[in-house]
Amino acid sequence: MAIRWLEGFDHYGTSTAGREAYQKVYGTISNGTPNTLYNRTGGQALSMSYSHYIYIDFLNMCNSWEPTEVWLGFACYHTTVDFGFGIVYFPYMNISATPTCHGNFYFHTDGTWEIKSTSNSLVEQSTDIYNTGVWTYYEAYFKMGDAGTGHAILKMDGKEIINDNTGDYKNGSYTTIRGVKIGVDSAWVDDLYIDDSQFRGPVKVHTFFADADGTHSDFTRNTGSNDYEAVDDSVPDDDTTYVEGTATGDKSTFGITTSGLSGRVVGASVFNRARKTPGDYASIKTLVRVGGSDYLFGQEHVLSENYLGFYGIFAVNPDTSNMWTATSLDNAEFGLQITALTTTTTTV
Repeated sequence: MAIRWLEGFDHYGTSTAGREAYQKVYGTISNGTPNTLYNRTGGQALSMSYSHYIYIDFLNMCNSWEPTEVWLGFACYHTTVDFGFGIVYFPYMNISATPTCHGNFYFHTDGTWEIKSTSNSLVEQSTDIYNTGVWTYYEAYFKMGDAGTGHAILKMDGKEIINDNTGDYKNGSYTTIRGVKIGVDSAWVDDLYIDDSQFRGPVKVHTFFADADGTHSDFTRNTGSNDYEAVDDSVPDDDTTYVEGTATGDKSTFGITTSGLSGRVVGASVFNRARKTPGDYASIKTLVRVGGSDYLFGQEHVLSENYLGFYGIFAVNPDTSNMWTATSLDNAEFGLQITALTTTTTTV
């Protein structure tokens, strides 16, 4: 029972957002001073208009997770009406496929929220009106089920504004929630979380980039004096700077500095961006080294010939099974291990 996903949008290029392994982000990255119009935490947020969206595929991104209930939260800065998001089922492995929807929360044009059933019929409407011109934190709970067994809750800045257990929130014969879609019009989105058991409150997602070489340096850098300098780019530069592994079992880890981090840490999301050499077969797992031991995230990622991003979520410190702290994060190392490689090289 833990955090399943964290996203702060601080590792994307600023011209346009892109697609990671099983997350598709379609919008424009905006950056500016923290807590201004452009972002709530860190240096960037996702600026979205009518045709923009975020797809998250639980099965592939969240360690083969296909739940029947989901908790999620995100911050949003609204400039106008017409905003909504829904819990959806992806009927195909390809996240670009048209999703089959179990139900969705949606903004009404009068500024209230609605919860709609699988047939897109109105079930309940809030009396509270959402705010514009300020950052607001929304949290939703969604349990898939037929009328009387499904459940939908929506909170706005901690206040419950919708709570319904009468609607039909199960589409056809589908038995699990495969993913989530967030669609926005004329708004900014930041600080997204997904959880499998509870609301987390107004989460802030801080992004830290590698700033020191770690214990494992099996990979070879293509340029520079230190390995971390080849992977510390906030905007991905692909083959301009990289480290490269050549054998199954090769590991590469890096240190971070959590300057300014305070409060309760709900989880650590490790992001690796990697590709394989054409003609090879290669797979990786996310690696955390803490307390003198190595820990691998359970999900294995098969690489393609194009760079894609891969995440591993460590909800607690794997060395102690306790919650992370700023100190334990500073003392840990983060990276990856090659778990399979057929011939030549893996580039990260």
